Amino acid sequence: MTDATRASEEGTVLGTGPARWWLAVRWCALASMFSAALEVAAFGVWTRLPLGLDLLGYVGAAVVSHALLYVGLGAVLGLLAFLPNADRAVPVARTVGATAFAGSAVFFWSGAFTLRTEGSDLAATLFAAVPALFLAFAYFTARWLARRVVTGAGSPSGWWGLLAVVVAALLGSLLAEIRQPTADPGQRLNLVLLTVDGLSEGEQGPAFRAFGAEGVSFREAVSPTPSSTRASHASMLVGLHPLRHGVLDDRTPLGRGFHSVFETFSTDGWATGAFLSDAPLAAGCGLEQGFGTWDDGFVASWRRPWLVGRVFQPVGYRPASETLDAFDAWLEPRADRAFAVWIHLADPVHVAQGAGPADDAIGRVRTLLEQRGLLDHTVVVLVGAHGVSLSEPATDLRDPVVHVPLVVRLPEPLQKPEVDAQVRVWDVANTLLDALRFRVMDESEGVALVAYGTGLRKATLSATLVGRDEQGRFWLGVRNNGVKFLVDADGTERMYDLASDPSERVNIAADQPDTTKAARSIVNMEAASLERVLAARQFAP
Repeated sequence: MTDATRASEEGTVLGTGPARWWLAVRWCALASMFSAALEVAAFGVWTRLPLGLDLLGYVGAAVVSHALLYVGLGAVLGLLAFLPNADRAVPVARTVGATAFAGSAVFFWSGAFTLRTEGSDLAATLFAAVPALFLAFAYFTARWLARRVVTGAGSPSGWWGLLAVVVAALLGSLLAEIRQPTADPGQRLNLVLLTVDGLSEGEQGPAFRAFGAEGVSFREAVSPTPSSTRASHASMLVGLHPLRHGVLDDRTPLGRGFHSVFETFSTDGWATGAFLSDAPLAAGCGLEQGFGTWDDGFVASWRRPWLVGRVFQPVGYRPASETLDAFDAWLEPRADRAFAVWIHLADPVHVAQGAGPADDAIGRVRTLLEQRGLLDHTVVVLVGAHGVSLSEPATDLRDPVVHVPLVVRLPEPLQKPEVDAQVRVWDVANTLLDALRFRVMDESEGVALVAYGTGLRKATLSATLVGRDEQGRFWLGVRNNGVKFLVDADGTERMYDLASDPSERVNIAADQPDTTKAARSIVNMEAASLERVLAARQFAP
């Protein structure tokens, strides 16, 4: 059958409702490809996925997920095609336009809600209005094309949609490369932030301690949310307590409205990269901003599209050795440029004796820097994101879980090799900025820790703790001056003197009424913050 004959037959049968419904559903499938192309291009801009099988798998999953959504919506909304109209193209256009509106609203209204909760009202309004633009474009385009069918000119080929997806994939990969700075920003220090899940203070291996011997070791560093890898790392990057940035678990993404220190480095010319090892930090966690490369190679490519990720949470983990392989390959062509990288290791929470492989990877970081003559020009910060819970979730605020190691190594030695004052992981953000000679973030709650190494700062810093019990209920505590005060979800109060009672067995809350009253006041204020965060999450899409 020739194209002219097929076009003539389409125009003839377009007078029936089923024929218009079938044509509209086919065009909804075509529209889904352009929608998938937008996601592929956006993903390429935010998260670099190199050309290869991984990109092919991601593109395939994006096309299928968008097609299922649009065809499903089109099949239901296709009832509009049965409504009579003198212009036979209008019922088809109604269906395609309504489907484009509903399909795009799934994406853009979710983003608008997130922006609204972050206080970005103008951006939220603009996002919320985008589906209306999709509706208008799809309606008038479909009406024009349907009139061509009626007149016998034929319908558009689906190959145009596939071509759009392919072009978007190539464009996204190209834009990801362009986002990497091409000029060396000059004689500046490099940065390596190395974080380890499941590493408690006192469990560091020889490679970790070797960096500590050359820098400043903070003996009383505290992680606020040991039940969440994502929350702890979000605090490190934006310099805020989890009750301020709103991430309390490994499912809630960090809002785009928060400023990451790596955005500062990237804007100022550093090549930036993140090399992750575990699912809570896979693309989509919200921590990607500021990174020219986001390497989470442990995630199956078919899980990456937005719609698929809403149904199937990212899973996977890769050993420290593979994460370091990715860093080594990335560093090789960039060794003559200033760079700022984040390397995340998770072996201690996945394998027995996992601290060993993690420490081997830390030693390999030193070797890679030394081999390229970069160690003496690189700031290295090592920190445990959280320790490993000793038993049931109800104990996840015990010290082996919240007390973590922290080392800051600068190219030039500092006066104090060890600091006993308590600090927090959200102090890492301003510490990185200060160490690389940037102005610290005014919006951050953290302080620059380099001053402790010079002796200019000595004060201990209070840390609010957020845990979850076995029923999943959040509970709060505060740790400061060697004392920990906890309020369980049922209101039970406990307080421990960590110096004399490191196992936290003797509750001294009744014996220290003044200290208990002061700690209770802090926890009560933070309880109000927790309620606001949970209320916002309750209505999240």
